[in-house]
Amino acid sequence: MKKLLLLLFLPLLLISCPKDDPNGDPGELLAEAEIGPAGGTLETEEFTLTVPPGTFTETQSLRLYAEEVHTEDFGGNTVTPVYRVTGIPAVTSGPMTVRIQYDGTLEEESHVAMGGLDEMLESEEEEAVYALYPATESAGWLEAEIPVLPGEAGAEELKSALFWPELSFLLYAVSDMNTQSAGYFKIRYPSGISGQKIQQLAGYLDDAMQACFDMKLVTREGMDAGVQLSGKPVVVVTNKNVTGSSAYLVQMPWMSRLAKDDDGLVMLARLPQYTGIRVNLSRSALEDASANELKAACHMWVYRMVYFLYFGDYMDWFAYASALYMKEKYAGVSDYTPALFPAVGMSPFTGMEAGKELYPWGAAMASNIGGRILHHEKYHAMGMYPFVKYLDQHNPDDKELFIRIIREIIQSESGKPMEGIIHALGDANPEYDWWPGFFEKYLTRELADITAEQFLNTVKSLDEIEFDQEKDAEKSSSADYADLSARLYRVKFTFPSFENEASLNLKLESSELNLNYITAMAFGLKGEVLEYFDHASNLTIEKLKTLHDNGTSSILVAVVNSASSPSTDDRLNIDLDTRLQTKPKDFVSVNIDLGCRTNVTFESGSSGETYFNYYIPSGSRSGEMFDYTFRATWDEYVESLHYTGTIEVEFDPARYPFYINQFSVIEDNQTATGESITITGENIELTEFNFSFMNEHYFKFSAYGTDVCTYITGVDKITRNSEGVAVIYGDGFPICNTSSYFTIQLDCGD
Repeated sequence: MKKLLLLLFLPLLLISCPKDDPNGDPGELLAEAEIGPAGGTLETEEFTLTVPPGTFTETQSLRLYAEEVHTEDFGGNTVTPVYRVTGIPAVTSGPMTVRIQYDGTLEEESHVAMGGLDEMLESEEEEAVYALYPATESAGWLEAEIPVLPGEAGAEELKSALFWPELSFLLYAVSDMNTQSAGYFKIRYPSGISGQKIQQLAGYLDDAMQACFDMKLVTREGMDAGVQLSGKPVVVVTNKNVTGSSAYLVQMPWMSRLAKDDDGLVMLARLPQYTGIRVNLSRSALEDASANELKAACHMWVYRMVYFLYFGDYMDWFAYASALYMKEKYAGVSDYTPALFPAVGMSPFTGMEAGKELYPWGAAMASNIGGRILHHEKYHAMGMYPFVKYLDQHNPDDKELFIRIIREIIQSESGKPMEGIIHALGDANPEYDWWPGFFEKYLTRELADITAEQFLNTVKSLDEIEFDQEKDAEKSSSADYADLSARLYRVKFTFPSFENEASLNLKLESSELNLNYITAMAFGLKGEVLEYFDHASNLTIEKLKTLHDNGTSSILVAVVNSASSPSTDDRLNIDLDTRLQTKPKDFVSVNIDLGCRTNVTFESGSSGETYFNYYIPSGSRSGEMFDYTFRATWDEYVESLHYTGTIEVEFDPARYPFYINQFSVIEDNQTATGESITITGENIELTEFNFSFMNEHYFKFSAYGTDVCTYITGVDKITRNSEGVAVIYGDGFPICNTSSYFTIQLDCGD
């Protein structure tokens, strides 16, 4: 029978003010000692900790307690009392030795386990993580070496600033531990656990590592180098009866991120000797978890381990969100539940990086997938999880996207995931394509299985823009936007129904941003479904009456800012002008009066400049509206002459009825001897005249002199002889001088 001696760290980061005893009640005090650079011992009759000279750089106050909390982690395998040692510094210069007296008979192998005790983010409880080291037996004592504690640069300053409690050790002996190899992992477990379950665990770990190879996140050579430097990551299965978020824990050794190098990235170069990645799994979780749950956990552990090789102990939101996504991608298990969405669902809107501001800042605490993560980074990661999913789904053929993101984060000046993502996607995939693309999928709930009711409960608490009458009206909204962020508005029509068709124009303006980087995305809210319409910086939604009659109750607008400047946290202002535009049936006639000159060619071949004019003898032509186009046609006889013609006036939907995009006049004398006239014009802004007391309501524009040619783009007149042969024809271009004039007027029917 094997015996195991367990040693456990306790690094904690707390956000509260320091207490008299930050570790709570550690139990009965058994011994204490002041040990400095000269070395010393902490001992009782059953326990001895030896600190060789040079191990500590400063004098430390060490205490030994009888542990009262963590006494059942190995259940019936435990064969000694549990001890806790406090006062050990985060960084030591050499190994220490521990000796514990045991009772009973040992088998041929015994071990000392060194691990960590962290306050976990997920459970908010203190949880233990174990690592195992060989121990030797001598005259009733087990002796093992405690490896060098590498800590990290500035650990003591960080401890002081964040009220980090003293580092603690727990020590006790357990029996019956077996070892199973799993590729890049080593599994140690109590002999009573099913070997079949251990084989299943080993297979999932190997599958997860293969997935990382397939994604190009790491090479086999890189992993081989990592194992050579730090040893195989060790999975310890305890007899502790735990399920849920604390059923498995990962602890990473302290290590900073890779730095930029003139020769490129040298992976794993910073790993100190005697460190190791440690994973704990409870027996109940191993035996009771479904295959998918166990597989999902393995993918999270392995992804986190690979990410650690680049970024060390600290996790940013991208690392945490990516690990969660690996769990879903490879095992079909998602932590992004409907219950979570109301708490984190608005995170992407606040900003890819600035979204962290939604959540209270807190000191770094351990996560069950390993390493430290700040509170606001962790919750922001949960909110940004759908974006990581979008990245992968939107780039299915880009097998190296995630490793490029990692490398670009390392190489970037800011060190932020945002900058790494932008550079990894490159100029061929600009932000103003994929950031709005993400929100289209996000708002239509294609990235997470969120019920419509819960989704709407979140988005209904937005800024609202209301129109209470069916008439032309404009509302303005202004807000400051972080880089890669968005803002939601709900446009509501509070009158009972639309009598006529209408449109809604959404126009964005910003003095600080290129319009390519801002867009208004429109969705129709129909029952509990959002229907995507379109997006643009100047967008018009047509046929509101039809939409309303078919069940669309309101319009959801996402103003998306795709601009990014990772080196600054400045906010940029964006204005949203929302215009309800009714479509009246009141344009009933048009009048056009034009005088200018043009070049013509005569039948003889000579050419010259001649006067061109056009007017409507009756004063106007009657017509009607077709959507945003007014059309007048005629077929008439005037003094035995047969005339046919068409006038079309095409309005800009976004600026109707004040702006004409283009108009045309085509008139033909159908008799043999006669003239054919063509006129075209564009970009005309009308002025409204409403003299209700005279029953006159019209829109009009006039220009004079050389300005006429700014609006008239073409004039042509063909004159035919009695045989129908053209004897005079123009070149199609107007010539304007001080005598030129142009007027267009559209009359309303009210």
